[in-house]
Amino acid sequence: MSHLNNLPSWPGASEVYSRAYDVLEQMGADDWKAHRSSRLTRKLPFSPSMEMRDLTEALGEGDEERIKGLMLLAHNRGYHPRKKESS
Repeated sequence: MSHLNNLPSWPGASEVYSRAYDVLEQMGADDWKAHRSSRLTRKLPFSPSMEMRDLTEALGEGDEERIKGLMLLAHNRGYHPRKKESS
């Protein structure tokens, strides 16, 4: 996560942010597929889900408890950070 210079100072922030961005990527891909496959929304502009906006806002604020809570909700909805490959 070297591209993030402004990480909060709480312990484990780098790992939590890495996982959150991975989950956001998965959510976006799923939302995009659903958007494109629906005849009703296909021609409308795509916008992120409320869950994605909430998580993005919490990440921007560095709100540890809110980020972790939203990650728990995402986990319960089937979104899981990808496993890191070991060298």
